[in-house]
This record gives sequence, structure tokens and C-alpha cells, in this order.
Amino acid sequence: MKPIRPIAAACVFLAVCAGAVSAGESKLNPALRFLRHERESGRAAKGSRPELAAARSERVEVTVKFDRVLTEAELAALEARGVSFRRVGGEVSRTGVVYPASVRWDALEGISAENAVIRMEAAWRPCVFPLLDVSAHETEADSVWSYADPLGAPLTGTGLRIADFDTGIDVFHPSFFFADGDTLDWIDVDGYGTFNPGYDRVDLNGNGLADPNELLSYWDGWIYDPAHVWGGGTNNNVGNGFQTYWDWLYNDANGNSQRDYGAAAGFTESSPTYGERLFVALDDNGNGTLDAGEKLVALGTSKIYATLNAGATERVRGVDLISSNPDDYGHGTPVSGILAGGTAGLHRFAGLAPDAEILMGYYFAGNSIAACIPWARSRGADVMLYEFGGFVWDYLDGSTLEEELITIENETIIQITPSGNLARGRKHAIATVAGADSLALGVTVPIPGSAILTMWPTVLWRTSTADLAFRIKTPKGGTVTLNDGASLIDGYYVYSEKSTSPRGTCALFVYVDRNSNPALTGTWELKAVNKTGGPIEIVANVADDVTSWAGGAEFLNHYTNDRNVTWPATADGAFVNGSYSTRGFEGYGGAGGGSIPVGEISAFSGRGARIDGRHLLDIASPGNYDVYSTRTSQDGAGYPLGSYRQFSGTSAAGPHVAAAAALVQQAFPQATMEDVAFLLSSHAATDAFTGAVYNDTWGWGKLRILGAIGVATDVEDMAAGATPPRLLLGQNYPNPFNPSTWIPFHLPADGLVSVRIYNVRGELVKTVAERRMARGAHSVRWNGEDAKGRAVASGVYFCALAFGGRTETRTLVLVR
Repeated sequence: MKPIRPIAAACVFLAVCAGAVSAGESKLNPALRFLRHERESGRAAKGSRPELAAARSERVEVTVKFDRVLTEAELAALEARGVSFRRVGGEVSRTGVVYPASVRWDALEGISAENAVIRMEAAWRPCVFPLLDVSAHETEADSVWSYADPLGAPLTGTGLRIADFDTGIDVFHPSFFFADGDTLDWIDVDGYGTFNPGYDRVDLNGNGLADPNELLSYWDGWIYDPAHVWGGGTNNNVGNGFQTYWDWLYNDANGNSQRDYGAAAGFTESSPTYGERLFVALDDNGNGTLDAGEKLVALGTSKIYATLNAGATERVRGVDLISSNPDDYGHGTPVSGILAGGTAGLHRFAGLAPDAEILMGYYFAGNSIAACIPWARSRGADVMLYEFGGFVWDYLDGSTLEEELITIENETIIQITPSGNLARGRKHAIATVAGADSLALGVTVPIPGSAILTMWPTVLWRTSTADLAFRIKTPKGGTVTLNDGASLIDGYYVYSEKSTSPRGTCALFVYVDRNSNPALTGTWELKAVNKTGGPIEIVANVADDVTSWAGGAEFLNHYTNDRNVTWPATADGAFVNGSYSTRGFEGYGGAGGGSIPVGEISAFSGRGARIDGRHLLDIASPGNYDVYSTRTSQDGAGYPLGSYRQFSGTSAAGPHVAAAAALVQQAFPQATMEDVAFLLSSHAATDAFTGAVYNDTWGWGKLRILGAIGVATDVEDMAAGATPPRLLLGQNYPNPFNPSTWIPFHLPADGLVSVRIYNVRGELVKTVAERRMARGAHSVRWNGEDAKGRAVASGVYFCALAFGGRTETRTLVLVR
């Protein structure tokens, strides 16, 4: 194809502009139409409501999909008429034919009427922030949804499966069904123009009549909110009428004023939503209510593809998923909500990858890592997430078989491992025992709500097992030397063992049982005796049978929040995340005046190097006591179906990263797992809280997804040294491409580098770059021409990056 000359191109494009302005109305999304209405009616200018700031601005941020890649002349013609495109490295930022832009309000109708414009959407979302309300906007997930993958599908996780190894999932929660059913009318029976639940109807059969079995009702998306973010009480969003963005519509087919579901109510695997039909409202005007003329979309297919239940029993969608075990503990359900809950643009608490599918491995039902990994792999997992952590009776040096499995699997399926929540309590201690001396660690066991009956102290060091001897002293004053084996002392049972890992980490594992005592209450002492002449550092952890990350059995001295990343994040090959604050509070007592500043690392977030000095942290993501997600109705606490909860911990941060990894893979289907990790870490945000990166608290910084999919930040703009220290040739962007593409790469040191393009016959097409470059991130552009400036034909090409005696290659696809 011959290039179009600039003047001719501009004329052609402007000629298209002469069409009727009204032709563009149907191309605007509801949010954009709503903002325009608020601006034109004057409502936006009358107040300072933050959600209408976009309507008060002279320009509106939009995402535009065109029917082709625009030429420079076409871009210039649009810019002359009021459109501003984002440019990165001199090139207009786009994903395929989807462009982020801002448009003057007075130019909006004319631009949208262009034949070349397929769709235009506001970057703004209705009802304040969509989905996880703060954290998804913080990580840019809601902006990512506006972009498309190489096949043109929106970047919402479509076609990806995320495996969560956790406590289970509530398969009946409405958030876990796709909005893939029919679009239906509702019948305003009383003619008031507003929805009257239990009286109005949903027109299931399309006959326009209010049939008796078509009653339309709703129930509240009830919120457990101890921080009082949404109101003045612990339980919020109750009895305040139907709200489109977090309440649930259903067809009360039998008229009993409740939503019936599950096998006990007579529903089967073939029943859509496993019960009476569920719907979401298309809130066209964005006012949060169901108005006359607005449509309903039926929920249908479960987002959960399969579950691995107790006894390694698998339940599969379309076969018997309805029979999955309940989530009695209530952890896996909110994690899954952050991954893929709700519907993009319609629900306030939608997950970061709302169109991804979920694989739930019930780890706490006895399914080991060794069992979960191959199951998830066989079911097509693209990401694996480990929602648990341990810190006692483990070497924490990457040497266990489970850690080895994670490392092996990470070569082909990225493994996301939260760093643990050990930094807040006093269950972790580090001390140095001087040569020919001793040191006593005090352990207190208080009287919590439930008596502590057992505890498991663990001590690690890196010399020889013979170098240290240990004694334990009970609250009654009795002392026993901890030789391998069991002892009875003061009515307590004590078992201990010393051992060395394959990587040279020495350990003392201790188990203490109350035996004939009522409990372990009181002060214990664990003394380490150094039998050598030099100092020996010890790392100690303690756990009990009642508490988890804090409280209960804790150290009285030498406790620290350093070097406390827990298993299995200690694996060699894993992508490890910490947690930071997005609201500014740390506990369930309320906001507390901002006890954790917005943007600061969470007090509980695991950090530091491994015991052998290996750096572990890759990234930090939202997970403080400030994330809201789905809540199970199956944990015995009486929460209704379809409710939400405040959720926290690095296990709340983990699904943010797992969902982001899925979005990156959707954007770059040919990316390796190393590529995915590179893209996420190299585009992390830094600020005054993170300080200079890399560091052992933040890794490479705060999770941001736009740059990772190639939109917000070009690799040319990355600071030298702000990317992982290895040679890496990234996937070209975009791919397939026409007419040009960017080729990102990272150099581990200064030196001579060459970037060359070859055809499928191995013939050199063009040397794109051959010169000395500094260590760090770079990118070069290939314009689809050969060495003589001739446009090459459509087809497959290969890019070869040569540096320091090593060559990396990538496949490029040119489509003319």
C-alpha cells in the first residue's frame, strides 16, 4: 500500500467530518452522555461534587476506538479540531485501534460523528469510583479496561484463568456470574416511572405483559464495614432502596419475597445463576437507580470454571460446580472478588479482571501445593495465586519441595505469592548470640478469648547445628535442655528437633503442648547457648493454636519487623507482593486519624531479604484495611447472599497482582512469564514513600497496570537502574503491528548492543540499532521497512537482540 500524502489524507479525513452530527450519538457510552448532560443542564457548574469534576472541565478524557490505525495526517486533522492524543516516545499511544485522548466539549459531537470512530467512552466511571472503589482505580485497572487485546477484546481478563489456592469460594455469590444473558425490558406496572420491587415485572418472555411469574425484586448488597467508610455503622447499605451499582435484582418467580437458589431449592447445574434469575441494570444516566426505559441484562454463566474440594474432589462448571464445598472460613471469596468479581463499569466492587475465569483450589481442605499445581495447570491456569503463609517449622530458604515446585512452575505459569503479614505483631525476632555466651528470648502467652493450648517456636541460623544449644524454661520455673525428642516438664509436653536444610540453614523446631495444664498462659524463656567463639545471628518465629499473624504467643524482646517474608513467598521463582494503604487507616477501630498515611506501606506487610540474603519483594499493591470485596454467606456469621466485606492483608494485595498479571498476558499473549514479571515490576510507581528502588520493603514500587500493557509509560522514559537487573528483550508493542512497532529491552550493564530484524528464511532485513548503550531500559522503533527504506510485506519476522555474547529473540507479526 502506498503511503497517503499528508495534505490528501487531511482532506479525506475532513471530508468524512461533514456527515450529520447526530450520527455520533449512538457511539457515546452512557457515562459520557451523562457527563455531557450534567454540563449542558448546568448542574455540574452549580456545585463542587467531585464526581462531576469531569463535566466541569473544558476537556473530557475519553477512549476512542477507530476502524483503523490512523495516519499522522489523520491524527493532525483531529488535533486541529480539538482532540489531544497522548504521545509516548514521539509516538501516539494506542493499543491496536484504541486510543486514549481528551476532547474539547464543543468538539465532542462532531468527532463522534466520524465514520472512522466506532466507539467513544468517558474515562470517568459513574457513581464515584467503580469496582474496588479505590484500589482498582489506584492500580489503573479501570483505565486498562478501555483498551483492547490483539484480537480486539477489551482488557478485562477475557480468556484468562486465575487459580487461587485458598479457603474456597461461595459459588452462589452474584458477583461470580457473567452478564452474558439476554438484554430484557422491565415493566413499570404502576406507571410511576420508578422501580417498585415486588410489584413491577421483568419481561422474561418478551410479550410486553406483566405475567405473574415475572415479579422483579431486589436485595441489598449488605456491607460489613467496621471502618465506617460507607456510613456510621458496622453494617451498611441496608434498607436504602435499590442501587444499581451494588444491589442485586432477581426474578421472584414463586412470589415468596425471597431469592431461592441452590440444590436444596430444586435448582441444578443447568439453572442459570443456580437459582431464581439474577439481573444487572444498565444505568444509562448513571444516577444509581432503575428508571423507566433502562434495560436489564441477565446474569448467566459462572465465572468459576472448576473447584478442587476436600478429598481432591473436583467440581466443574456445566457438570457439578453447584455441589462445590462452601467457603466456611470466608477468605477465598473476597480474594476471588478482587480477582474477577462483578461487571466492569456496572458494579462498584468489581474485580480488576472481571471477565477472567476462576479456578479455586481448597488448600485449607487438605489439598497440598503438590496437588493444587498440576490440577490448576491441567485446567488451563494462566496465573497461580497462593493465599497462605507459614513462618514456623520451616527453613524459609527456598529449599522445600513445595518451593521448588513453585519455582519450576513459574517458568510457564506466573506464581504470585504474598509476602505475609508478620510485620505487625511480635511473633518474629532477630538477635545475635555473642561468642561463648547465651541469649534468652522471652515468650509471653496471654489469656485471649480462647485458651492457648499449643505453640511452635522455631529458631533458624546459618552456621552449624552443633554451634548452638537450647534450653526452655516454663512459666512454673522448670527448665529442660532441648535435645532431639520429647520431654515432660512441669506438666507440659515439649518436643524439639535440630536439623539442617539442603541449603545449609540450621533450625530448631519446637512444639509445646499444655498437656496436663489448663493452658500455656504465662512467660516462657527460650535460651540459645553459643558454643563457638564467634557471634551467631538467630532468626526466631513463634505461632500458636489460637492466633495467626499477631497476638497470642509473642516475643518479649528482640522482636522486629525486618526480614519476615513467609513461606511460600521464600521460593526462588515467585512474584512476591507486599501491601500498602490507600485510605489511611490500619485497624478495625475506624479511620483513627490516618494512622497509616495514604500511600505508606502497611504495618503488617512482610519485607526484607531471605535468611540466606536473597532479595524477595517484587512489588507492592493495595491491601491495607481499606479494600472492599465479596463476602461469603456460608461462614456461619449470618451474612446474606451477595454481601461485601472490608478485607485486608497481603492476601488482599495478592489478587491485585494476580489479576494484573492476567491483564498483561491478555495484552501480550506471546509474553513469557519472565516478560510478565518484567513488565509489572519495571512499570511500578515510585514516590516519597517507596524511596529509591529496588529495596526490600517495596521491591520495584507500587503496582500500576497501564504502563505494563504499553500505554502509560514508554520504556525509553524509565530511569536507568529502575528495572530488574537482567538482559531482557520484551515483546514488541503493538503486535501484530502496522506500520511500525516499538521493541523494548533492558541491558544489565553498559555495552555494545545490536537489534536486528530477520525474515523467516533467516535473511537480515534491517539493523535497527547497533551502538553502545547505557545499562537500563531502552526501546527502538522498527517502521516495517528494510535496509533500503522499502516497505516489507506482511508476515512473520524475528527480532534478535545481541549483547555481551548473548542473543535474545522475539517473533514480530506485520499485517498490512
